[in-house]
Amino acid sequence: MTRGWSMEEKRALIGTALFVLVLLPFLQSVTYGAINFDDYPYTLNNPHVLRGITWDGIKYAFGGTRELGIWFPLTLFSYQIDATVWQASAQTFHLSGLIWHGLGTVVLFLLIHEVLALRFVEREGWRGLLVAAVAACWWGIHPQRVESVVWIASRKDLLSGLFAFLALRAYLLARAGDPRQDDGGGWVCVQRELAPWLFYLLAIMGKPSVMTLPLAMGCTEWLALRRISWRPLIVPFVMAVGCAGLAVYMQTDVVAPAGTERLPFWDRAVTSLASICYYGKTLVAPGELSLFYPWPRFLEYRQALLGLGGVMAWLAVGATMLLRRQARTSGRAAGGGDLAVVGLWFLGTVAPMLSLFMFGMHARADRFSYLPAVAAAVGGGVWLMSRKRIWVAVSAAFGVCLIFGIKAFQEARHWKDSVSVFERAVAVTRDNAKAYCMLAGAYTMEGNRVLEARSALRESIAIRPNSENLGLLAFLLCSQATPAELEESVVLARQALALNADEKPALAALGAHALRQGDWQGAENFLVKSLEGQSEVQPVILEWLGLARFNQKEYKGALEAFEKAAAVPGYANPRLLERIVLAREKSQQTGKGEK
Repeated sequence: MTRGWSMEEKRALIGTALFVLVLLPFLQSVTYGAINFDDYPYTLNNPHVLRGITWDGIKYAFGGTRELGIWFPLTLFSYQIDATVWQASAQTFHLSGLIWHGLGTVVLFLLIHEVLALRFVEREGWRGLLVAAVAACWWGIHPQRVESVVWIASRKDLLSGLFAFLALRAYLLARAGDPRQDDGGGWVCVQRELAPWLFYLLAIMGKPSVMTLPLAMGCTEWLALRRISWRPLIVPFVMAVGCAGLAVYMQTDVVAPAGTERLPFWDRAVTSLASICYYGKTLVAPGELSLFYPWPRFLEYRQALLGLGGVMAWLAVGATMLLRRQARTSGRAAGGGDLAVVGLWFLGTVAPMLSLFMFGMHARADRFSYLPAVAAAVGGGVWLMSRKRIWVAVSAAFGVCLIFGIKAFQEARHWKDSVSVFERAVAVTRDNAKAYCMLAGAYTMEGNRVLEARSALRESIAIRPNSENLGLLAFLLCSQATPAELEESVVLARQALALNADEKPALAALGAHALRQGDWQGAENFLVKSLEGQSEVQPVILEWLGLARFNQKEYKGALEAFEKAAAVPGYANPRLLERIVLAREKSQQTGKGEK
């Protein structure tokens, strides 16, 4: 007699297949490089990460680093694990990201299956497993996931998502009184009650914006058990308040001055409503996606009204259906109460990422949908399970997954390198000054395409002049030979410093100008200021600093600057070696003379 499949075997089989399936659109990223937008300070230019797991690195990760603008110790620690397990590189960081996303999708599958099993009391059948797998696959393969999976700096979404799903599942099992956990005595009960909050804490340490997860816990309990236990949610809500305070503290000095702090409340409110409309639209029909969506030059009143109208209609219909108790007439049927709960779940988890509450330079981002989209996945699973012709519905849903997978594959192709990412951004968005500015940086980093970089910066300045693009263009022009370009460089640098007195490229440009004028002391002052607090240093600035000191007969300091410039990987100047030798000789002669 042939033994049938156990539930654990069925779950393992489907989970393994799901792990492989959701990664197919993103596998190409293993060959991709890093993006010059947070990837380098987080990983490849971060010595605390590159050294792997060390005591100092752990203190750095968990002690809080305000220079990064966010507290995410678990994410930094995961980068350190990568550097310890294998050689730190963009490719290995991409590979780890794929693994984390695959694991998160599998845990989401288990969560959805638990909801369906409790709601429809079908633990042993294949139907609930397949419905849960399709719902999780839709979420994991959605084009909105491209940014979170392919962008190294977005590892925080993957980790916070994984532990958030573990927290939701643990909470649901605890509230349901899972019979599988009732035979281990009191200690097992303690573990069952503590597990959700331990996972919640880990999710917060991955990314603080997961602070509203307790709301998702209550919504999950409703969808599975048709009730909400408010008392167990008090402690995590207190934790969420503390997390919110920490997030504000970490971002206030770093991000806010260039972001939403300068915008009035009304502008942020309108943009937030427009963002809700965007997330809802792309959830159903994802269009051309971008790494960076700028603040609109004009308020998006039409999109804001659509967002407000959609929220009000969603909640009104759900509340009406709930009051009429249509959803309570059958334990299996999906009703208006579920619709209202799913809407509340979505809005509650997307709220911390809205511009009304969040500081930042961008109006919205596709990675912000990583957790909110889970509400649609769980709600969609409940809806599919309640269909009479369930196999027709599941087949149609699988077809949608296939279409979205192809779209995700196409979107992931634009993440090959910094140039392709930001060329895509300026192509699919309007008035994207930041994207043009980042594109200019990519041109200079990847191929020394100076003329194209200058053109991109002029486009950025034409849209929205600020200290960043003015200073970068001044820096690119300061080493040119024509008098007109040199004069323009000085004018642009002074304009940048008038907006921000600590704009590093502008200071470097004035330092280069002073060097040309023979003002050695002035050049040194400007160049030293441009290097202060910089983790990523332009080697040419170090070489200029060495020349300024050499001409002041500060040979020891000149040698130090020259050697630092030579130590930067990929920097090649034929004359730099000669200058190092000459500075070393002069330094030795000066030392002998002093003796």
